[in-house]
Order: sequence, then structure tokens, then C-alpha cells
Amino acid sequence: MSYPPQPGQNPDDPFAKPQPGQEQPYGQQQPYGQQQYPGYPQQGGYGAPNAPMTRMPGTVKTARVLLFVFGGLNILFGLIFLITAANADNEEVIDALGGEIEPGVMYAFAFITLASAVLAIVSGVMFGKGGKGARTLAIIAGVVLFIAGVISIPFGLLTMAAGVLVIVFAANKNGAAWFNRHHQQQY
Repeated sequence: MSYPPQPGQNPDDPFAKPQPGQEQPYGQQQPYGQQQYPGYPQQGGYGAPNAPMTRMPGTVKTARVLLFVFGGLNILFGLIFLITAANADNEEVIDALGGEIEPGVMYAFAFITLASAVLAIVSGVMFGKGGKGARTLAIIAGVVLFIAGVISIPFGLLTMAAGVLVIVFAANKNGAAWFNRHHQQQY
């Protein structure tokens, strides 16, 4: 089914727009790139440029999962550092560590590790709300993960990789679109 041509329009034009009051025939789609979404003004191009982003992109989900996983691991390692520092007067523990690490250093490692865990988990929780602050915090958490991995090489290679991925996924265009979605919807 086709629409009658409008004045001055080619009758064989497959992209002819319906006249006011006519509806699109059932089962026939509008030409590609001209879909209309109720409540959102069409600005041309493909799809609905002003449609709200309702699903978190895969890369952003991955960054969030990495923050939760490595935040949980940092809690575990922080507790191990605390227990080790508390038992530092035990000769077996000192010998197992090579006899070179002081209890104060172990307490410092425990504090830094637990603080990075809190940072990672809080950052992962803020992904759902979005905003520039959440994105900035995610990038900072990725940098902290990377630095923690550098400090603990060779065991920290996985932590370094996770930190780099969090930084890249939060800073790329999908991350920007996700974290700025509320700001864009207000206009």
C-alpha cells in the first residue's frame, strides 16, 4: 500500500511521507533512520538520538564488576595484612615473611589495601546513579588498582590489568554516555 503523492512529489517515491491524518499501513515500516519514538523529538540521523540510555553498556558493566571483585579481594588481603601485623611477634610469621617486614609496615599495607577496597566498592555502587563524579571516582579507583598492582609485582599483574581496564572502560565514549545520561535528559 502506498500513499497518494503530495503536490509536487514523484508518485513512485518509496520515501513519500503520508499526508496529515493518514496512518502508516499495518506491517509496513517507515524508511530506515526515520523512526519516531514517542516523547522524544526526532533530530534526523539513525534511530532516536534523544532516547534515554536505560541499559548499562557491556564495557561499563565489566568495569563495575572488576571494581567489585578487586574491592572484595583487597578486603581479604587487607585482613590478612592485619592478622599478620598482629602476629608479628611470632617468630614463625617473621621467618615466613623473610624476617624483613616490620609490623608498622604491615599495618600501613593493611590500611592502604582496605582504603583501596572501600574506594573500589563505593565507586562500583555509584555506577548505577551515574554523573561526572562517579566517572571520576571510577577512574581514580582504576589508577589506585594499577598502582597497587605495580607495588605487588609479580602477583599484582592481574590487578594492574584490572586497573587499566577500569580506566579505559570508564573513560571511553560508552562510559561517557552512561555517566552523563542524566545530564543529557534534563535538556
